Amino acid sequence: MAGGLPAECRFMDGRRRRNVDIVTDFAAPEDREAAYRASVYVPPSVPLAVEMVNGLAWVNIHTLADDADWAAFLAQVDAQQSAIRGAPGVVIDLRGADGTSASAASYALRAAARIWEPEMIGAAQPTDVELGYRATPANREWFAQALARMQGDPAFVANNPATIAETQAVVAAFDQAIQAGQQSFTRPIPAIGDIETGANPVRGNVVVLVDGGCSGGCLDAVDVLKDLPNVRLAGQTTSADTLFIEPTITALPSGFGRVVYGHKAWINRERASNQPHTPDQGLTYTGDPTDETAVRAWVAGLFGG
Repeated sequence: MAGGLPAECRFMDGRRRRNVDIVTDFAAPEDREAAYRASVYVPPSVPLAVEMVNGLAWVNIHTLADDADWAAFLAQVDAQQSAIRGAPGVVIDLRGADGTSASAASYALRAAARIWEPEMIGAAQPTDVELGYRATPANREWFAQALARMQGDPAFVANNPATIAETQAVVAAFDQAIQAGQQSFTRPIPAIGDIETGANPVRGNVVVLVDGGCSGGCLDAVDVLKDLPNVRLAGQTTSADTLFIEPTITALPSGFGRVVYGHKAWINRERASNQPHTPDQGLTYTGDPTDETAVRAWVAGLFGG
């Protein structure tokens, strides 16, 4: 990364010297991919789906990407809302949910708002938390481009007016701060619903299933989901994130690394920087993460099945 890989190691033992040549032999990309897929959970070809599995309502959210078919998935959640709420157990499966998208958390929470209620999701959101933005023209341009993509997608415009309004407000705040010569500005986190809640509409216990693939906005969604009634966190330890979020990712010229920096930062977030979510006591999966049959049998056992 800083001038190439080392070609030689030199050892000295007293007066004895020994030089060892280092030969770097990179594995073929397809071999690296195969090794990776053999050791971690890899989302299926249909990452968003609702299933009824042995009486459990299994809500699969294995992607949080902007280009996923959210309209169809949320329609499926709406259509099966009664079955999900009435099931003896519900699994919110967030394994492999890469949350690098700026809207990642909101995608997961929109599904949750349909399973519970928007008011309950709003009540579970962290309080007294603000977002701090670095007021630079480059960061302002990133949000302006994101807003243009949102407004250029008719389906997104129809289904996400609150997200568009919030992004417009952020761009306007950038303009105001930059014009005033401010280095930064803060805004409260956008609310999803009112804070008043009624009875819990979900009858059964809920397991939120996670693994190391749950990252970025997925962690923000878990911040909310874990505080809903009758919810337990299970699986494996998630990825971790810093307080600096919504990253710009730039590859280094060497190809062996990348530079990542966030456009904004959480202020007073309860979950500390670089702190992952860990499963609740006794709910850590220690088996083969690639054995889906074993994973589902283990999860069923959490409900006494």
